[in-house]
Amino acid sequence: MASSPLPKPGERRLPGSLCVARSRLVPSRILEVQILDVAAHVHYHKVKARKQLEAAKADAEGRTRNTAIYFLEKLDESFPGSYHRRRPAANLFELSQNLDWNDIPSFLWRMACFSTAVLFCLLTWLQLNVAQGKPSGAGLPELRIKTSADCIALMTSLIKSYGAAVSWFHLLVNIICISQGMGENAKQLLIFSTLTSYSSIESWSQKDRESLRTILANSLSNNNRQSGAEITEHQLQHALDRILGTERLDLTNLDDVKAWWDLRRYIQVDFLDESAAMDYCGVLTLQLTICFMVTGAFDWLANGDVFSPGIILVVLLVACLGVIMFTVMQACITINSLLERDSQVLVDAAADVVLSRQWNAAEVASLLHSIERRVAMLDDKQQILGITITETSRNAWVVSLLFAFLGSLLKVLQDMRGEVAGAIRTMDAFMWNFSLSWANESMDEGHAS
Repeated sequence: MASSPLPKPGERRLPGSLCVARSRLVPSRILEVQILDVAAHVHYHKVKARKQLEAAKADAEGRTRNTAIYFLEKLDESFPGSYHRRRPAANLFELSQNLDWNDIPSFLWRMACFSTAVLFCLLTWLQLNVAQGKPSGAGLPELRIKTSADCIALMTSLIKSYGAAVSWFHLLVNIICISQGMGENAKQLLIFSTLTSYSSIESWSQKDRESLRTILANSLSNNNRQSGAEITEHQLQHALDRILGTERLDLTNLDDVKAWWDLRRYIQVDFLDESAAMDYCGVLTLQLTICFMVTGAFDWLANGDVFSPGIILVVLLVACLGVIMFTVMQACITINSLLERDSQVLVDAAADVVLSRQWNAAEVASLLHSIERRVAMLDDKQQILGITITETSRNAWVVSLLFAFLGSLLKVLQDMRGEVAGAIRTMDAFMWNFSLSWANESMDEGHAS
């Protein structure tokens, strides 16, 4: 069957009015629609940028080689998992089919399943308590089905809890998949960093070398060049040359500098869909966190119990969102650090050009300095809520959450301390009264004897 045509930018293709109605009510469906819209816009600009590179190749045919297209095709061939040209989904069904659940880390997968199960159980517990006229923080509800009203109340609670659990699960899976897309962007940029003659793998961090080793091993296995390939620390450069060849972009050459810049801008266009969707996820996560915390505050005011089912549920949901946002921040930090490394590469290349005294040294050095200033001041860094994600911003976010947790824990300990102190005073009074009673009885027996 022929596939549906590609949606134009701004056009939202939904399978029926039911999905449209649900997209206005369920956060996960709203996120999916937003992903469709952003992916259509980015695909349009990506195709446009690709055609511009191919047009340059047609103009130069017979005179010179289009270096940018040459290296881009080599990347597409050598690393199809990172540089594949996937057609964006045209509707919500295709979007769900495009989700690769195997790429979700096992820890995040177990967290999503566990939080969904706990959400279903605790939400059913709260609804049954309310239906039976008990406080929401009371003990386990009575499972009584004596009348049709009890049966209807039970079925209604289960259906509501099931709908909320499914929506929560889809929301988590969508955010996790987007965060995995950010991780793929980091891998794509890491591979791009190896294309120049100034890419010194030995000076990279241990984390970047481990990521490159994994990428190269997967590429060798997927291309049937070496099954189950294991690359050691000293074989990284050899494996890279085996996959990409020994030819690299020479940033002291004017044509190679232009090709490097064109290819870098093209790759950054490919980052826009995950970046925009991730920014939307950041806003959505912040809104949900605030709503959950306000709900927990009202639950505490109503019940006065920090260990009530409502408080436990709020803490669990906020913790899940916090873990996912931390993984997203880590991917953004990796991408931003790789982008900043390009600035250092350009500075080193400009210094070598000036020292080489080649015939067009002034022109090449001027172009390198212009690109370096553009990269340093106006580069498209990864942002969430308009804030560029760096290690400093991540640490500040973690410290703020830690202080909030410690403040809540201190409040709980103070309440528990008051309760324990009251219990101790009660025990002391009981022991004192018992001692007095025992002494009085002993005295009475002595007088009687």
